[in-house]
Amino acid sequence: MAVVLRYVDDVGEVIERFVGVVHVTDTCASSLKSAIDNFFAKNNLTMSKVRGQGYDGASNMRGELNGLKQKILAEKKCAFYIHCFAHQLQLVVVATSSEYASERFDSQKQHDDFVKRIETGEVCTGKVREVLIALSREGTDAKTRGITLGMAEKMENFEFVFIAHLMKYRDDGWEELMNEVTTFCSKNEINMPNMEDLIPGRVFDLLLNEMNERFTKANSELLTCIACLDPRDSFQTFDREKLLRLAELYLDDFSGFELGQLRIQLDRYISNMKSNEVFFGLHDIGELAKKMVQMKYHITYDLVYRLVELALVLPVATAIVERSFSAIKFIKTNLRNKMGDNFLTDALVCYVEKDIFANVENEAILQRFQAMGPRRCQLPAIGKKK
Repeated sequence: MAVVLRYVDDVGEVIERFVGVVHVTDTCASSLKSAIDNFFAKNNLTMSKVRGQGYDGASNMRGELNGLKQKILAEKKCAFYIHCFAHQLQLVVVATSSEYASERFDSQKQHDDFVKRIETGEVCTGKVREVLIALSREGTDAKTRGITLGMAEKMENFEFVFIAHLMKYRDDGWEELMNEVTTFCSKNEINMPNMEDLIPGRVFDLLLNEMNERFTKANSELLTCIACLDPRDSFQTFDREKLLRLAELYLDDFSGFELGQLRIQLDRYISNMKSNEVFFGLHDIGELAKKMVQMKYHITYDLVYRLVELALVLPVATAIVERSFSAIKFIKTNLRNKMGDNFLTDALVCYVEKDIFANVENEAILQRFQAMGPRRCQLPAIGKKK
């Protein structure tokens, strides 16, 4: 089991660090929880500081009764579980495409019609397309890779984006819009096409159902509240009541008094953000956090910044964990296949976290080795002759 820690540093930067591989005798939730507890104790970490947990969605991880996430939630209610978004999207795409493969993919034209209408307004952020491209490279089989690559390519045109935005009206306002269009066409003797032929409603229904199954009610509420911190378009999605609800979800981090102060602070915060040109043009919450630190607003609006930090530490993807497992093949080779757990972990940490160890001086390594135990001779300093 690979362990990765995600945190926000002193300058507002989100950091993910691979800290090791933990050997487990079996993969049941109890064994995994014991391994995590031992790892935390060994490294002087505490479960009270955990504010999120993320896995690939295996049953032993996400089980509602005896899964690992439930065991951690029983100990720390604020350690919200997030199923890796990349895995969720892959499951939704595969389930949706498999259902309609024989019916909708008979011809290239039908395939194009399906692809153009399969996504929702979320594609405007570009995140879905990035995940689809990643899945087209690392999908479980050739069929999945081909489908996701085709979807990613079809997202790069105006028609797809227009229809994706149009589908926002499906749950609210669709009937009113259709009635208005129908009335206009009738008055002007314009033929109305059969909308079921143009827009496969069953596909969107299936896609919506799959999304609802993958995102629990608690996760949906949490993510909806976090979205109110988005700084794009002059903080257009800001909602004070939802951010207050977000603070209530983290009761260990906000006292009753602080919740009252947060309400006042949020009003001042949004007024300042919208009037200060320094915060214009920000693209995500990560940029917002760094800019707040630069401007010392993390002190002025300390409670708001606390919400920003909580939003940033949620593990929305497990890409670094996958990369860590992939790195094992470079460490544990045919010539070095009998490695103990400790040596394997140390070697993996050095390989994965190259940026840290590149700044460590050779002289410091030599002196540390010299001090580990008695040596037959004193090792020479780097750059000096014996």
